[in-house]
Amino acid sequence: MLEVISDRNGGLRIDGAGFLEERSLSYRWLVETLLAMDRRLIDSHPALGVHNPDQWAPIFEAQPETWRILTHHGQIVGNWQFVPIAPRVHDELRSGRLSDSQICLDHLVSLELPGEYDVNITALVLEPAYRQGKALIMLLRSLCAQFCQLTNRGLRAKRIGAMAWTPQSVLLCQRLGLKPVSNSNNNPGIFFEAGIETLNNPLGFPEYAHFKKLHHTATMEGNPNRH
Repeated sequence: MLEVISDRNGGLRIDGAGFLEERSLSYRWLVETLLAMDRRLIDSHPALGVHNPDQWAPIFEAQPETWRILTHHGQIVGNWQFVPIAPRVHDELRSGRLSDSQICLDHLVSLELPGEYDVNITALVLEPAYRQGKALIMLLRSLCAQFCQLTNRGLRAKRIGAMAWTPQSVLLCQRLGLKPVSNSNNNPGIFFEAGIETLNNPLGFPEYAHFKKLHHTATMEGNPNRH
């Protein structure tokens, strides 16, 4: 269940599928809106980035736990999304054999049953006017809170990967403890990754620390011979 994070005085709010239900909006509308913002702010090549609503609308609808939007007085100003994937899919993304633009439902791991999975963060986007205040903190806290919920249900994330397209996203990946792995196929994006144990918590989020503690406990319980 979504735990709403809001800044009532500033009008900022983290929201999920309920935003669409309350307004009778479709997943395709949401994806088209987010992709338009993505193209405007990142300007990545259509063959490399995430641009196809036919590809992403089914993913957003099938796994509403893997995305959130940030709104300001009801207008979308940012979002995050990740896809839970099997290790072989992560390795293909890492090596450049697979790109974000090629991800489909067949690549995803179900979140209905406990088990291990890798994470590919496909979006962490925020309008420039909101980058100097609470907005980015709210996005990151809600992402951490979601990982905590999944871990509490027995879902253990092993590796986190992300393709950084801009200088700002490169710096953010570095600050969070992700390491550059490859510049795949000579495209402008750089793939970053990290294990959960090596992630940083630069802003001291309690959700972040709790997630790592939960993950450590779940890993030890799943591997009783590990010391």
